[in-house]
Amino acid sequence: MTLSIKECLRFGWTTFKANPWIFVGAIIVGLAVELVGSGVQKALEFEGESLLSLLEIVGVLISLGLSMLYALGHTHFFLKAHSDSKGVTLRDLWYPTRFWRFFGTSILLWVIVGIGILLLIVPGVIAAIVFSFALYLVVDKDLAPIEALKESARLTKGNRWRILLLMLAVVGINLLGLLALFVGLLVTIPVTVLAMVHAYRTISGGAVAATPVIDTVPAA
Repeated sequence: MTLSIKECLRFGWTTFKANPWIFVGAIIVGLAVELVGSGVQKALEFEGESLLSLLEIVGVLISLGLSMLYALGHTHFFLKAHSDSKGVTLRDLWYPTRFWRFFGTSILLWVIVGIGILLLIVPGVIAAIVFSFALYLVVDKDLAPIEALKESARLTKGNRWRILLLMLAVVGINLLGLLALFVGLLVTIPVTVLAMVHAYRTISGGAVAATPVIDTVPAA
């Protein structure tokens, strides 16, 4: 299916407007998780002996684990919000069920994209586009890491230029949110994440909700 960038962005904005505070709340929860993780890591930072260095490693692992748990919950939350923007709740951010598959896929993505960036950047950008749906597939379809990467490569084939343009639009919109004293990110992040989820659901043929349902008064 051909991807429409305009439709993805329109869907993101329309869905956000239908239930804005739940999306703002989800981003605030993410910021709180990052602050807790950073606080734990900082509290365990010491200089000197190897034992203290071990505590630093523990701090890094705790921080990484919290970030990964939130990233997993964040993905689940926005996938559910795509189908039911009125029914999603902050409880949907807690979704540890597929933690290890999600973690393994994330590590593979970091390695692949990281190596690609080291190879004159362009291969890293290509890898980011090809495997852009891998984490969605882990959560949405319960695929193993390698399966998710392969399926993402299959799904994105034929739409990779459009996905690149959508990613550039996402970066540009979030830069505008950043310029708005950071507060704008509370709006731009959920809008752009919803746009990316809509792209995934459109291409994968999943349950695509064109727009949130708006209640109307039946005609007399």
